[in-house]
Parts: sequence; structure tokens; C-alpha cells
Amino acid sequence: MSQTDYLQRFLFEHHAIRGELVFLRDVFQTITTQRDYPPEVKTLLGHAIAATALLSATIKYNGSLILQAQTTGPVNLLVTQCDQNLNMRALAKWQDDAHFAHRILGDGQMVITISPDNTTERYQGVINLSSDRLNENLESYFERSEQLPTRLWLAANQNQAVGLLIQKMPSLNQGEQAAGTEWEYWEHLHILANTITETELLSLDAMNILHRLFHEEDIRLYEEEPVTFKCKCDKHKMIQALKTMSEAEIRDILRTHHVVEITCDFCNNHYAFNTQDVDEIFSGGI
Repeated sequence: MSQTDYLQRFLFEHHAIRGELVFLRDVFQTITTQRDYPPEVKTLLGHAIAATALLSATIKYNGSLILQAQTTGPVNLLVTQCDQNLNMRALAKWQDDAHFAHRILGDGQMVITISPDNTTERYQGVINLSSDRLNENLESYFERSEQLPTRLWLAANQNQAVGLLIQKMPSLNQGEQAAGTEWEYWEHLHILANTITETELLSLDAMNILHRLFHEEDIRLYEEEPVTFKCKCDKHKMIQALKTMSEAEIRDILRTHHVVEITCDFCNNHYAFNTQDVDEIFSGGI
């Protein structure tokens, strides 16, 4: 029986084309209950976490893949993060007086960051937002920067988020005729996949989606991989955040409230620091 939260990869046999499906219910609900998200923001966040899970499965890395958008639109910050084990967290911030009748993102940039464990080196790709649809911006990035034709279909309602990706991988040692045939097959698959509806994505499981779209194709389907919510906040990281404030500012808060409290934006965990903690932090004891 399928899990509620999983990613499943598939390959088109005899072709350098791969695909992925991701289904997020518990992860989506855990993320979206951290704040009182408006429905439009909730849907956008669902698209973003589905896209991030799909992207993470196309890249080999040990660390974190981070998708971050900063925009002039109603949603001015969007951050999603996924590690190599498909542990995810995410958040969105929006303007208090936001109106979602027009563009929800507006102008701005989206940055894809791969942050490997145990190194300070990072890979970053920057996307200028040209569309209000995340999938179109990401497709443009892969076409331009990675030279990997990629298509995504994303759907979310108030309960779950779902995504489908197909990607044409580089073909080695192909003659001109074979390369042309491969392109024709890629276009054929794109046309088939483009018939999927949001309702179908949100109501069918992986087997039925693949049968609905590609029942005449030869597909190799891999095992489901669980996706989970996991926040990486801890006391040490909150101390580093505290150190971005001046000592005078922190001691002023202590005089008024007796403790300094920091809340993780991703999971709402609270961290409290009293006078003794602050003394140790600024004396180098912590």
C-alpha cells in the first residue's frame, strides 16, 4: 500500500528520459499549519515543496537543496529545503495587505542552492522570475542553464501537494538521425504528459497517473521513497542567530522580559535564553 508522502522515479526504457512523481500530504499539512496561510499562499507553497522534492531527486548530493524566492509581489519570501534523504521544511511570508487577484510573486529572483554537508562551498543558480507559475520559471532555468529539457506539472489544494517531472538526459554517442528520433520521442511524451489535469494529479496515485498518460510506453518504475518533514533547527543555530544582535539590545530585552526568546520560522520551536545564558554567550563560554 502506498504511503501518503513519497517520491517515485521512473524511466522510459531504451530512451535517455526519466520522470518522477511526488505526493505530499502529511509533509504539506505539517508545513502549512505552522502559520495561518491564506489559501493562495498555501497553494503556492504546495507547488514549491513539490517542485523542490522533484528537483532534489534529479541531483546527486549530500546536503541540502534550497529553493528561495524573494519578490516584489504579495508573497515576498518563499523558502523550501530538501536534503538527500528527502527530509523537507519550508515557509512563506506575505505582505499584510496583500491582494492575490493578480500576480502572487511579482518581479524578483529565485535562487536554487545546493549546500553540501561538511563544506562551505555552495552551488547557486539564479532565476529571474518571468512568470507567476513556478514550473515555468524552473523549466526556463533548466533549459537555459543546465541544457536539460525539463517539464513540471504541479498541483495543490488545501490538503496535499503533488508534482510530476519528466527530463531529457544527455544521450551519448548518438548519430544525427538517432538524436532526431530521441527529440521526437521527447516531444511525444511532453504532449502526452501535458494532458494531465490538476484534478487528476490530486486524485490518482502514481500507477494510475502513469497508466493514464503513458500506458502505451515501456516504463521502468522504481520503489517509493518516503518524504518526511524534518526541521534542522537547534540551540547552537539559535545562538548564532542571537549573535547577529548587539549585546546592548539583548540585555535591554532581558531587563524587560527576563528572557530572550527566539522562534524557528520553519517549525515554531521556541528557544529561551536567560541572563546566565547571555553572559556565557558573550563571554565565549557557549
